[in-house]
Amino acid sequence: MHKNILWLTFLGIVGVVTLWFTGVATYRYYEYTDLNSHTTTSSVEWLIKEHTEDNYTLEAYYQFKANNHLFKGVSHFADESHLNRWAAEQMIKSNSSHLWTVWYAQNNPDHSSLQKNFPIKECLSAIFLIGLFLYFLWLGFYVARFKT
Repeated sequence: MHKNILWLTFLGIVGVVTLWFTGVATYRYYEYTDLNSHTTTSSVEWLIKEHTEDNYTLEAYYQFKANNHLFKGVSHFADESHLNRWAAEQMIKSNSSHLWTVWYAQNNPDHSSLQKNFPIKECLSAIFLIGLFLYFLWLGFYVARFKT
């Protein structure tokens, strides 16, 4: 391995960033696979959250029945922000017109969500960073091999 202190520091920083992104991707993938059962909601109540003057998001408070018990849940639609309250209200009208599917963990129905999205961005970032880290690691050994 190349013994330059700057190279080792750079490799350490890339390694830490790679570990962080891989951990986030693993956690989000686990959350995705944990929601392994689904049913329809019995009721959904929508609320508008104002974060800033031009950033509004929706929250859904819902109930569903699983294993002959009634469960309550909350879903935050943080990925879908709206520029004003009127746009958020229009989205509530649109969302209220159909039944929602609740995804929940079979072994723990308290863990539920109205959204089940595969974490493709996180997984691709982790794969790319792992490849980059392995390339830099190989490069360190390659340069050290030709050092005289």
